[in-house]
Amino acid sequence: MAPVTRLFSRVWYRSRGFWLLLLVALYSLTGFVLAPWWLAQQLPQWVADHTPWQARVGVIRFNPYTLALSVDDFSLHTEQTQWLGWQHFHAYPRLGALLTGALYFTDIELRKPRVHLAIDAKGRLEIQQGFAAPSTEARADETAPATDMPRLFIEQLQVIDGQFSLADASQGEPLALRVAPIDFRLRDFSTFHEREGEYQLSLSLGAGEQVTWRGSVQNTPWGSRGRVELQGLEVARFDPYLRAHLPYRLRSGSLDLATDYRVRWQQGELALELDQGLASISEVQLSTNDDIQVLALKRAQVGPLTLSLPAMKTQIAEVSLEGLALFATRNAQGQLLQLAPLQAVTAAGTAPVTPSAPPVTPSAPPASPAAPFQWQLDALRLTDASLQWRDEVPAVPVEMRVSGIELHLRDLNEQLSRRSPFGLAWHSPVPKDSGQEAQQSQIEGF
Repeated sequence: MAPVTRLFSRVWYRSRGFWLLLLVALYSLTGFVLAPWWLAQQLPQWVADHTPWQARVGVIRFNPYTLALSVDDFSLHTEQTQWLGWQHFHAYPRLGALLTGALYFTDIELRKPRVHLAIDAKGRLEIQQGFAAPSTEARADETAPATDMPRLFIEQLQVIDGQFSLADASQGEPLALRVAPIDFRLRDFSTFHEREGEYQLSLSLGAGEQVTWRGSVQNTPWGSRGRVELQGLEVARFDPYLRAHLPYRLRSGSLDLATDYRVRWQQGELALELDQGLASISEVQLSTNDDIQVLALKRAQVGPLTLSLPAMKTQIAEVSLEGLALFATRNAQGQLLQLAPLQAVTAAGTAPVTPSAPPVTPSAPPASPAAPFQWQLDALRLTDASLQWRDEVPAVPVEMRVSGIELHLRDLNEQLSRRSPFGLAWHSPVPKDSGQEAQQSQIEGF
């Protein structure tokens, strides 16, 4: 009896075709329907049992024949905050590569991901508070030697219209940061081939604030090269972090930066090289916490520059400062108000030290001196600078101003004892009704 005829006969259970069709049907039903349904039901429950979050899953799709997976409308959240989520995710693997022991993905896409981090007043991530402390066994596992990276190849990975937000209460005053949109693309990345994968990242921090990062990366040996460009970053938003190291308030400032770079892991150390680097900052306002103005800067620019950490060498074509205004005020007690924050920090950091006998240590051969860092600055220019002085010690306060300060220095390097050519000029204005002429002075020399 023919197989097809036997399949529809009364002895159908003896037909191999029937059992093959039944197996395919059950496999398809399990892969296309039951597995996604079961995962959508169990994932929220597992998250609730093992984490302080709640999970919500929209639609899960799985193709049991291509192993393609997609997840829509996923989020990890608490009652008040969504910590992680995305609108759409899919991953398309290549089955043939599994025979070689490698994970090969032709396309991975993450659309509209959302990540939120919150730091409390003690500097801890709030999401950590719901987790139990790691056990002794877990800490022991952390000391185990690291294993090799898995064999992974990604033809294309895309992150589209992402968003990152941060709420930080560890700096005394709340700091909120939002980065959106975030777009990232990676092509031909491998962890086991000596080939470079191309990537491109663009993100926005606000109106006119843009970061672009593009280049290539490889894993064996690890390294990356490319170009980073940053435009219009408002540095005043990071003032709470700067205040931990600088006892002043950065009121305003816009930063632009661009550089070619090359970084690689070389002989157990990270080697960094920069080329054609250019940085500028404009409209800077610096004051004390009491709103006493310290300085104002119209524009500062550094570059082009090259830097090589392996060679311990850097070269800068020019550093220019335009429109630098310095302010100095001496109060009736003879104290410079602009230096008071620095004096307070110095006084707080000074504590009496109880003398004690030095510990006895075995003598060791002196270490060889490290090679000095070599630097070269071709030109330093200061243009249209000014100094404003106010003295409140006399009965009648005195105010003086020196403007039009011009300074240029050339051929500076780490050998500061060597003479370098310079030029200095300034302008001392006088009141219009005094009948005197403004004084102009100029000095040039070596």
